[in-house]
Amino acid sequence: MKNKRAFIAIMLIVAVLLLAIGYAAISRNLTIGGTVTAEPNNENFKVHYSGATGTISSTKTGATLSATTDQNLTATINASGLDTVGQTVTATFNIINESDDLDANIAVATKEITGTNADYFELVSTTLGKNTLTAGGDTTTVTVVLRLKKTPTETVSGTVNVSLTATAAEKV
Repeated sequence: MKNKRAFIAIMLIVAVLLLAIGYAAISRNLTIGGTVTAEPNNENFKVHYSGATGTISSTKTGATLSATTDQNLTATINASGLDTVGQTVTATFNIINESDDLDANIAVATKEITGTNADYFELVSTTLGKNTLTAGGDTTTVTVVLRLKKTPTETVSGTVNVSLTATAAEKV
């Protein structure tokens, strides 16, 4: 009887071992792999002009300034009536970052006056209120100051070109 119990115990141990070995022999590990890719979309970067104001710093009667923006990427300065050396025109444009989750770094890329009569005018300064705009509606200004540097003997004009670069940055 003792031998019979030992035999049954050994057989149960052998059966359990055979089941474990059999299970291990027919089991598999399943894995999931791959890659994920994200691409930039320019439509997510929403930095643009949001309005313009202008003032004539001279007391010259009849001098006018029109500072406009198309609510997008282009702003325009049209100044007329300057006739005395040193008269200046100042235009301020508002810039807004309406991106949901991209900050913007703003820099002045180009500033010049061109045209056949460009030597009558000077771009005195182009000043940014701040260089970094955080996402979600942060604003700054860019102020452009133009000066008449020599007295004209006939109507002259130049073309103002100020270019700003807005570069997207991950929100901090």
